[in-house]
Amino acid sequence: MVFNRKKPWCSQLDLSGKTADTTEYKTVLDNISTLRKVLGMSEYVVDETRSSQERWDKYLDQNPGIKIWAATNKVASEKLKMCS
Repeated sequence: MVFNRKKPWCSQLDLSGKTADTTEYKTVLDNISTLRKVLGMSEYVVDETRSSQERWDKYLDQNPGIKIWAATNKVASEKLKMCS
């Protein structure tokens, strides 16, 4: 996990396959997906695989004060949400 403390919506999984952890993570995720399918549940979506816009929206939903600020300060919030 490449975690961005200042901008958590910019955090992302490193699934490059360069470590044993990546392989183990993918195996466990495959097992979860298979089990959910057998149980008739919807597909599991890992937050870190969502787009930064989706994570930004979720972050705003979880932080109503910042959501209000973002709505009233469009230019500043657009600059803040950029991940690069």
